Amino acid sequence: MADSQNNIASLALEGKIRRTHILIEEAKEKLKEQRDMFKGAFENDPVYQDHEGKHEEARGILLATKKQILKDPAVASIEERIKEMRLALGQLQDSLSEDLQEYQNLTGEKVIEVDEGRLMEIVSKARLIRRV
Repeated sequence: MADSQNNIASLALEGKIRRTHILIEEAKEKLKEQRDMFKGAFENDPVYQDHEGKHEEARGILLATKKQILKDPAVASIEERIKEMRLALGQLQDSLSEDLQEYQNLTGEKVIEVDEGRLMEIVSKARLIRRV
């Protein structure tokens, strides 16, 4: 009896997931259409296009200046340290995520105490990705 109820619940949930997925895909398409119309309003305005051209020119000058500053060895060294620190931080966050999942599986708890008694909730986010 329990298996039958689980199967019914599973099928109902699967149907709900499919319907929600379809709604999300439709909403994405409608959003794309609206964004295209919005973008078109700017692309068809001559004053905006003139200002956009001036902005692009100024941005080119700014990027050239930035490249020149990045040639300074001290600045390049700092940039490299930043990249390394971001990579290390990402690895720490991935490790923490794995440990939190394992902690939650072992204990069944969704809350963990961290520094000085502060409680933090364990949150995981599931999403659908296309299979290859």
